[in-house]
Amino acid sequence: MSIIERSGIVVLLAMFDTVFTLYHVSMGAVELNPILAYALEVGAVFFIACKMLFTITLCGFLMSVCSTDFRFWLVGIGLNAIILTYTILCLYHLYLFLEPGLSQHSYF
Repeated sequence: MSIIERSGIVVLLAMFDTVFTLYHVSMGAVELNPILAYALEVGAVFFIACKMLFTITLCGFLMSVCSTDFRFWLVGIGLNAIILTYTILCLYHLYLFLEPGLSQHSYF
């Protein structure tokens, strides 16, 4: 899988995480990341913008590092680690979504 395809997967998983975080927070969950918690206090649109800006900046940084051939493998490992982390987080979101009442006591 190419670096661009992996970056696209990261962005899609981040979008999924963003939507479900907004849902769970509306149900009583707490955002633990202080920057994103502040963004949530400002509003949903600001939160979405911050989350997507962070994700796209991270992917762009990794792809710019990719321009140096000897670091290409390292970028792939980094993106795979991000994909794995987001996948686990999204599975957690789905679990909370399918189990009514758990969102109230959850932290992200």
